[in-house]
Amino acid sequence: AILVRKQEEAAQEVSELLAAEKAALDLLAAKSRSSAESESKKRLLEERVALIDEVLAIARTRAMSLSPSENEQMIERFVRSHASELTDDCQLILNARDLSSISDDFSKRIARISVGIRISDRPGDFEAGCILRCGPIEYNGTVDAIIYEHLDEIRDLINRHLFS
Repeated sequence: AILVRKQEEAAQEVSELLAAEKAALDLLAAKSRSSAESESKKRLLEERVALIDEVLAIARTRAMSLSPSENEQMIERFVRSHASELTDDCQLILNARDLSSISDDFSKRIARISVGIRISDRPGDFEAGCILRCGPIEYNGTVDAIIYEHLDEIRDLINRHLFS
């Protein structure tokens, strides 16, 4: 009778140990799954960010290589957007490439926005866009400055278009 009872106790103890080990293994498996899912989501997010950065770089490259007339239109829109803030003495600074290729029509359109704007003879050190200097105030309309200023909005827009 004692032997049977000891066998039953041992069997019960083994059963309890097995149940505890199974619970520990189940918990470990759940943690592993959760960790793997978290790592997968992290990698997916990294890939999305990389893709958004790639699209942003392509958009920047396109903005840098606009045709002369498209570039003039972009600069004119920028100047018009600040027309109400302009003083009588403003310089429109263009880069060397744009300065050498501006049309007479562009110069006239800029002059019609505000009589105090003159196109600077000295080029700015930037790739595309313009800088509008009115006394001590500068309005930075370079492509890089505009992208930087609206970076979060641009990233959100690209994200919605690519992943929604």
